[in-house]
Amino acid sequence: FEVTSIVARETEELWRSLEEQCTRLTERGREHPADSLASVRAELTEVLRGEHAERERQLAELQKRLEQDTVGQLQPLIAELSSKYESLHGALKEDILGERGQQEHRLAALQQELTKLEKTIELDVFRELRGCRAE
Repeated sequence: FEVTSIVARETEELWRSLEEQCTRLTERGREHPADSLASVRAELTEVLRGEHAERERQLAELQKRLEQDTVGQLQPLIAELSSKYESLHGALKEDILGERGQQEHRLAALQQELTKLEKTIELDVFRELRGCRAE
């Protein structure tokens, strides 16, 4: 929006300037009829070329400023998103590691229970075997 209003304002200024120059050239043509239409046309062409070059320069400057403004607005957003990503990544990593630790703890407890059951079964089998021999 800002660029559009700047371009509109500068275009208005260009038209005003061109109208003034055309008026001057017309008056000069009236004052000096010896000046040919070709010389007036050549001078007007030079004026238009200069104005066109100036508009091109201004447009390039506006585009550069717009790009800088856009980058300036995006950089804080990128930094914020990066920070949020790192925070979320850290939290997920802690959750995963915490869950893994809990699972490892449960697995160790189950392995202990399994070892106890194996020993109990071995003792029961050993007792039964001794009981069978004793009979």
